[in-house]
Amino acid sequence: MIFLNLNYFNTIQGPQIFHWAPEGADENLVQSVANLLNISELIKQKFFLYEGADFKTVSQYIEIPSEWARGKKEMLLLSVILPPGVSLENKAPVKLLLEKVEAEINNIENGFMAFYEYDYSKMEDYEDEIEDLATEVRSIIDKYGQEASLAVKEAKKISMEQIKEIYQQRKTLGIYVIDEDVLDYLYESEQDKTPFVRFADFVESGISVFTSEECINESALDDSLRQIIKDVVGNRITEQSDIDKLKEGVDPRRLPSDAKLSLIVLIKYLREINPDYDLTIVSPNQRFLRFIQDYYPDLRSLPPSSYLLEIINNLENGESREYFETLRKKLMNFELQKAMKAEGEGASSEHLSWLIEKAIGVASQPLMPVPSIEEKREAGLDQTELELINKFIAGEPIIETDYAKIEEYEEFLNGVKEAQFALVQIQEEIAKDELRSAQTKIFATIKKLKDSFLLASSTIEEKLKRNQIQILLTNFIANFEFLAALSHLNLRQLDQSIERFSLSSVFSAVAEQKNKVLISNYLKSITCLFNDAYKDAIHNFAITAALGQKYNYPGYQIMCQGGKAISELLSGESAIAKMSMDAAALLIPENENDALFMFHEFGDIFYMMGKPEVAIHLYNEALELAIFANDRGAVNEIYDKLERSFYAVGAYNTPLSAELHNLINRAHTLKDAETIENYNIAIAKLGDINKLLFFETFPYITDEWVSGEYIPKELLEPFDLLHVVVTTKFRKRGGRRKINYTDLYCYNKKLGGVIVRLPEELDLKLKDIPIIYQIALNTKNAQFKIIDTTKEEKQNFYARAVIQVKSKMNINFKRIFPDIFGKYFES
Repeated sequence: MIFLNLNYFNTIQGPQIFHWAPEGADENLVQSVANLLNISELIKQKFFLYEGADFKTVSQYIEIPSEWARGKKEMLLLSVILPPGVSLENKAPVKLLLEKVEAEINNIENGFMAFYEYDYSKMEDYEDEIEDLATEVRSIIDKYGQEASLAVKEAKKISMEQIKEIYQQRKTLGIYVIDEDVLDYLYESEQDKTPFVRFADFVESGISVFTSEECINESALDDSLRQIIKDVVGNRITEQSDIDKLKEGVDPRRLPSDAKLSLIVLIKYLREINPDYDLTIVSPNQRFLRFIQDYYPDLRSLPPSSYLLEIINNLENGESREYFETLRKKLMNFELQKAMKAEGEGASSEHLSWLIEKAIGVASQPLMPVPSIEEKREAGLDQTELELINKFIAGEPIIETDYAKIEEYEEFLNGVKEAQFALVQIQEEIAKDELRSAQTKIFATIKKLKDSFLLASSTIEEKLKRNQIQILLTNFIANFEFLAALSHLNLRQLDQSIERFSLSSVFSAVAEQKNKVLISNYLKSITCLFNDAYKDAIHNFAITAALGQKYNYPGYQIMCQGGKAISELLSGESAIAKMSMDAAALLIPENENDALFMFHEFGDIFYMMGKPEVAIHLYNEALELAIFANDRGAVNEIYDKLERSFYAVGAYNTPLSAELHNLINRAHTLKDAETIENYNIAIAKLGDINKLLFFETFPYITDEWVSGEYIPKELLEPFDLLHVVVTTKFRKRGGRRKINYTDLYCYNKKLGGVIVRLPEELDLKLKDIPIIYQIALNTKNAQFKIIDTTKEEKQNFYARAVIQVKSKMNINFKRIFPDIFGKYFES
């Protein structure tokens, strides 16, 4: 607790307690504060901070005129008493409070008399005056005692001048702003205070670390650890009004917590000091990082393990580097464990396991192609040998006389055969979400296949036969390397995933599968883009575009030039992005179908990345090209996706979206009058959203609970899930009880936007990327209530009605996925 305390010096008895407020202080502790009047070194400072074993004070030494005191002055000590762990970054607010108290005491006529209550000689003659004046002084302490806590709270903020001083004193190699999740991750990785204590090593190496008081309080750490963090990390309290300003014009369904928003306020403060400082925000929360990217695209962001890697590279102390390198490995393992729990951050197992499931079905197919009977073969494996090899790999029975014809290949073909059987086990484990075990089997299979490849090179003497077998093996290895890449991606091991995609591409090249070489590199680029690794995406898109030119695949040139341009924009290189998109635009007139495919596919990619505001512009460009090509099927499909994206965005937009719109518009422009008219007719249909919301009543309003059997069939059709928002409210009736409920913002082409509301927190994986789901009402033993939406819900979220359910059992969920990665196995 925080107290305001006034003490005085009695020339006979020494330091004496006069009064403190509010009540509740330990008198022995207050006497210890009074005894500071005996320390002349402190008194000479007038205003000072003192920290003892059991208390901390911010004190002001005061002298007031006195007719009775020796030396004609009373010596007073006015103090704010704090718990020992409280850290004050800016003492000015406390000093201002003490100066106000001093001024009021000085303004009391004959105020010195208040400090003679225990002087019997003076009380005998002036008892009434002394008691009245003492009461007046105590009332001043009582009045300002209520303000002491507020002054201390204000003092915890770092002032602009102090931050400037921090920058001036330190070599500035890097400035990092970390959130509460980073603090929790560091503790969970080490299970003690050491990571926070050793933050001091960062300062010595010129690395500045900041956070907000809100993030510290939001962390799961105990008070002692929080205090350590406050002592070694720059931190400040953020005004709620500053946080609220950041919410203006932002889709509330996408807002991070106030604690995380306080970091953006902090960054704005830091940038006011010097706009040139290199600032990085650190968080493992992908939803927060996506929010930063969309609304503050100029801010650099990193996950905790990458942050530590940068720190390690700049630490001057060798022991510290070794410690944080070990900690980084622990942290990466902890991040992996968090990812395996699939709480919806980034590309988790549920998000991508469908890719492996599809891959497994196809990975068993690249067996030896068998020529027709009419086809003449002068060398290499004949038709009978090819058929027998396929039977052997598939595990089919072969009679002994036939087996003798391929016996010489058995040693290395066994690896392929075992791979076939491993696929079944891998599929079962993926279905059970046992990704670690599945990954282990994938790697073991790759090892056996590579062993078989090496054995074939030394076993088969005839060159053409050897090449045929090795092409079989490399094609098979390429597919399993692709599976390995996806398994790494499932576990958020981006570097390993990229490496495996590269190996898949290399083995595809050895197998003379040009199309797979391109696709594998393209998918590697998409993976980087999907995981916000924009620099890597730029590099890989550039390579794939060059390969597309060499192999004479203009479609991949356009897609990868466009992908490169988008990645450059997202990485902050807008000028270079324009040049890349201009290069793609030069290819489009001769390859309009490829351009249509590119914009359509990139629209799907960004929509599935949880960026419908970006997908809108890509679908819009695809719509122009589809109309120009007079492809009615594509026009209808793309328009439906465009409309769905509008419902997902609602009345909100982001700065990034506007930039991307300008970039994409450079790729293609409609010039033909008829095409422009057809485009305007198509796009005008978006006006039906407004018509549905404000001029047509939702036809299925019930206003009361009805049995599921009476729900019309139109409401039983699937809805695309757009957003998931969990809200906490307090129910006053029956006591102040906390109630969690979940709003599912949905879209149906016929009905438009609706909100499905259930009175519990939905434990749904990937609730941060809900658009990979469709939902449908489950009417069995269920009741529903359908009410009209508020004006705000119509205007901001394009929602026509709220469908209330009583349990999550009344909703069926189904995952949906775009056909992006599956194309690898279609060649």
